[in-house]
Amino acid sequence: MAISFNNVPTSYAASATFWEQYGVRGGVGGSVITHRLAMLGQFLTPPSIAKFMAEQFTPAFPAQTKLLDAGAGRGALSTAFIQRWRTTNSGGQLEATAYETDHVILPDLTA
Repeated sequence: MAISFNNVPTSYAASATFWEQYGVRGGVGGSVITHRLAMLGQFLTPPSIAKFMAEQFTPAFPAQTKLLDAGAGRGALSTAFIQRWRTTNSGGQLEATAYETDHVILPDLTA
């Protein structure tokens, strides 16, 4: 399923811990979710790492930039990239396509 990122916020505030942002608050529920992620081979990138990775792109983006996130998870990497693109690109067009197969976290990608 392809997800369109049309309304990604321009600022990203990471005030809570990484796991709290993804609804994992420890205890039995957190263990179950962590186990599910491990069984599916998923790793939800922490926002601070996603931001660092997005900052590695040079600000000279092509006039038409395309982003493919083949394992979007909750969209942390796509969100960080889009924010980087917005702050360093005064013109042009960005087309982002994200794919996720996990039906549990898929609703989180809906913009």
